[in-house]
Amino acid sequence: MSGKYVTSKIFQAAFGVNMPIFIPWEFLPQIPPHFDFEGYVMDDQETEATSYLQTPVMFPMTFAGGTYKKYNINGELEKVQLEDFTLPFSTLLTFRRAKNITRTNVLGSTGTVKEIFGFDDWIIDVKGLCLNENSRGNNHRVKAQETLKKLLEWEVLADSIELKANALFNQIRIGAVTISDWSHQVLQGQDGAVAFQFTMYSDEFKELQLMGN
Repeated sequence: MSGKYVTSKIFQAAFGVNMPIFIPWEFLPQIPPHFDFEGYVMDDQETEATSYLQTPVMFPMTFAGGTYKKYNINGELEKVQLEDFTLPFSTLLTFRRAKNITRTNVLGSTGTVKEIFGFDDWIIDVKGLCLNENSRGNNHRVKAQETLKKLLEWEVLADSIELKANALFNQIRIGAVTISDWSHQVLQGQDGAVAFQFTMYSDEFKELQLMGN
């Protein structure tokens, strides 16, 4: 969250999602000039990162830097080098997955016979906000458009994206993803806030693909 935004309201306006974020100074005539949440850590919660306000962040998602493929203006594949990129902390992830099941009707039965052949890809719905905010670890101001530009560099790839180690993704064995169905919008009346959403499909680690080949 930035000192100038109430992210719960922006999420509600952009995605119709009500987030349980409560800001004690929201109704004050002026936001306190200096504030942080250092020392206020949720009990029994392990955090992997902290925001520039020192609030705990669970399961931040980071695209691993490296060499990736993309199409150039002539429609030919070329290689590009990208650095690690962590999605904005104001990002929501929703996970879902289907089973590949064949159902067979049985004469005289009140149900069906199910044959499970495997699992489909994990589908991850991503909804987030690019905001004007201070960079993590220093006083450099990062604009929403800068963050959006970096996100679009990953969206344009014609390749699977490796993920940095993350307890949430490791738990369900996702090591790489591909991006699909991208959209973003500038919200009316919210200067410096850009809402984005896209879908990701789980993919195998590149090391596993090489071993399979």
